[in-house]
Amino acid sequence: MKPPLRVAVLGSTGSIGRQALDVIARFPDRFAVVALAAGANADLLVEQVAALRPRYVFAERGSPRLEEAAAAVGA
Repeated sequence: MKPPLRVAVLGSTGSIGRQALDVIARFPDRFAVVALAAGANADLLVEQVAALRPRYVFAERGSPRLEEAAAAVGA
């Protein structure tokens, strides 16, 4: 069995990014999210970080809550 394809999702809180993450969630044996990047929706990004535990996180506009979530998963 092949290891999961490592994926970085840019714009993860936008419409297309959310759809991409929905597809990825359906195939956890085929994909592993290693990085998320988003613009202004820090609250949704916090939820995504908690659920997907990516290694890297970037937010155009951070928040203390996002920093805590990223630190909790080691990102």
